[in-house]
Amino acid sequence: METGRSRGDTPPSDGERPDVVVVVLDCARQDTLLGGSDAAPGQGALEGLRDESWVFPRCIAAAPWTVPSHASLFTGLSAWQHGLHFRSRTRLPNGAATLAESLRARGYATASFSGNPLIGPITGLDRGFDECRWGGWHEMYLRGVPGHPNRIGTRTSGDSMATRVASSALFAPVANALQRRPNAVGAVLRLMAHRSRDAGDARAAGWIEPEFRQWVELTPQSTPLFGFINLIDAHEPYIGLAGGDPLVRGGRPDPRQDRRDWLSGRWCPRPEEWASLREMYRSTFGILSQRISEVVSTLRRAGRWRNTLFVLTSDHGQAFGEQGMLFHGLRNLESLVRVPLWVRVPDRSTPAPPLACWRSIASVRALVESYLDTQIDAPTGTGGPEARPEPPFVLADGLGEPFRCRLTPSRLEQLDRPALTGYWGSTKITYDLTTRSFSAVDLDRDPLEQDPRRVAETSGDSERYRGLRAAASAAFLHPPISEVGVDARLASWGYS
Repeated sequence: METGRSRGDTPPSDGERPDVVVVVLDCARQDTLLGGSDAAPGQGALEGLRDESWVFPRCIAAAPWTVPSHASLFTGLSAWQHGLHFRSRTRLPNGAATLAESLRARGYATASFSGNPLIGPITGLDRGFDECRWGGWHEMYLRGVPGHPNRIGTRTSGDSMATRVASSALFAPVANALQRRPNAVGAVLRLMAHRSRDAGDARAAGWIEPEFRQWVELTPQSTPLFGFINLIDAHEPYIGLAGGDPLVRGGRPDPRQDRRDWLSGRWCPRPEEWASLREMYRSTFGILSQRISEVVSTLRRAGRWRNTLFVLTSDHGQAFGEQGMLFHGLRNLESLVRVPLWVRVPDRSTPAPPLACWRSIASVRALVESYLDTQIDAPTGTGGPEARPEPPFVLADGLGEPFRCRLTPSRLEQLDRPALTGYWGSTKITYDLTTRSFSAVDLDRDPLEQDPRRVAETSGDSERYRGLRAAASAAFLHPPISEVGVDARLASWGYS
């Protein structure tokens, strides 16, 4: 990161509203980011930001997949409260106000830049943003190849949604074939991009940094900014990455990445395939480190960094064989729901040591608004940094309708298991709606969740169990979404 002095290094004046930037590293596990227990190499560019930030090592995603987790990030509601998930609503409900709406009402210019196509008009997650740009699923198959975003907003116009969805639907069969045999396309991409083995060349949706920089430069200095960025580099498939070059990886071919056949049970990855996928996933964190550094550099050059409230988090993690799971969704495993949360406040105080309290990404909205209302030295929220009126909840909503109809009864029974999880101290309690049973894990003693124990609702903490069961039941009171909802959109884009 830049260290030279600029306009961004001048202290903010009293009463000056800080800029707010929230960056989501899509699919980023907490343990793999800098400072985690299995931190990937090549993240040196993040050291300065981490040193300036409050770090919450016990942060939980709201769901193990994109849409409900982002909805919680934007609204401050648990997934079972806003109801935007596979078994309920197709779009964010009108009654769920967003952080972007709140900040726009305060006079902020608001813009969203998302490599993930689900963060946009299709799910209502563009609400409150003056400008919205989002990518397509094809960009993860074309890493390092220049692309252009879909866009709506006051300064821009773009292709129709119908055109974009149709083109994505045509791409789906190609995407499925590439996931089964990624070697050829990976070699072609490396040739097309004329890349060295520098991982920074293989970014997905590389239009984000220039679009963000242009928006910042065009916004008057007197207008505070709220910028949201979703970087999708850690999302599967991992095709065309320098870290996946067989010459670099000892002659091993790029591993198969066929989630569709894994869901159906036709493909069961071998141990070496799990390991190769994890290795390629880790290689993306060097890319993410460089991209975050460029975002910070843009704010520095614009004279805004010193007075920026910067939040770095993730919507969920990734699984590479933990309890047999592949990629994300379906389960509330720690590999899927333990995410990073760093909060850098304007330069007013020395950051505190890592905070041990549980946090949900649903707390980000309250954290930002609390800081803006009180201008305190640190993002404590209501009642201090350790306070949280209720435990974080994470909702696994099972499989979507198009996927359920393709699977055998035995595979459905194994995978389609909606569940709600809550955290109390070191205890993680999960209620499985399929079996109507509870399981508990002491994460201090069993951090890898290798021995979850079945517990009866009447045994110890019975009130806690009853409350979790009631919340889980409420999460699925809405009728299941139809094939014209989120499920069908996902399938049409080749997301399986």
